[in-house]
Amino acid sequence: MPEQPEPPPLHRRRTPPPAMAEPSHSAWYWFDGLVEGPLKDPLEIQQAAHRLEAVGITRVHLEIEGGRFSLLMDDTAHSITGTEDSQRLAFMEHLQNLVDLSTAPDQVESTIRCTEVDGQEVRETLFSCSQGVMDRLSRVRRATAADLSRRPRPTSMVGGNFKNSPWRRPVLVLAVILATLGLAWQTGVVDRMLAVEAESLQVSAGPLDNFLNMSVEKEWGQYIVTLERGTHFPKDRVAFKTLAEAAQDMEHAVALQALARGDVFFVHLVGEDGKLIFEKSISLRTLLLAPESQVEVILPGSRTAARIELALTPAPRTQ
Repeated sequence: MPEQPEPPPLHRRRTPPPAMAEPSHSAWYWFDGLVEGPLKDPLEIQQAAHRLEAVGITRVHLEIEGGRFSLLMDDTAHSITGTEDSQRLAFMEHLQNLVDLSTAPDQVESTIRCTEVDGQEVRETLFSCSQGVMDRLSRVRRATAADLSRRPRPTSMVGGNFKNSPWRRPVLVLAVILATLGLAWQTGVVDRMLAVEAESLQVSAGPLDNFLNMSVEKEWGQYIVTLERGTHFPKDRVAFKTLAEAAQDMEHAVALQALARGDVFFVHLVGEDGKLIFEKSISLRTLLLAPESQVEVILPGSRTAARIELALTPAPRTQ
């Protein structure tokens, strides 16, 4: 197995090994727990998770559901070797960045813990979040049998140590490529790279199709949805009222009334199976005030996308 990046402990005194010595496996660490909170922009959270994992301290698993994100720490144990202090600082900075990207940083909660074993001593560091600020609290205790059982096995190859093997570099390069692809798939990067072209999507302003022009362009794996006044856009409140009263059904009447009031609408990205992929709210009030204005909203690209539509209400949440 290829070697994992070996971060240092967050609070530890370390004595450098003698020259040419074998890597020490007397000290190791692992993470557990998660950080979770309200979600603002899924793409920003995905990019922040990627940056956090790229620090090399530990791997992470991101989940996004129901307007919230959860970032779970991988609990694989790693041996402690030499690493720059900047790596530890970067880890904390990227954790704080995740909190800052939430719609309500003061509602973000963290149960992340790092356990470091050095001989018969264990240091536990809790990464807590209070009022939108990440902080660390550590305690030292005696090692238990459960702690000692987490000791990582030394990596070796037949005929010599893996560190000095001529296969080390190509194996590590392959491991980095595979890990990057795995994270890309998990965080939606691959999905955006293979996203359906904008020209292939069905685009509809729903009950406002006769009054709004709605177009979509694809840029860097994202869909840029643009809305502007159409030819038959009502010119004033009297026109809005007249059209609403003459509407063929309740949906068209309510849509015109909502547009006249400047209410919030919702843009839905829908898949081939008819299920919602992504949803974002949008205000069309600018179109009432400035005839030549445009309103844009950005949606993540998807390889299973089928249509983009404007809706009066948010999509129902499936259990």
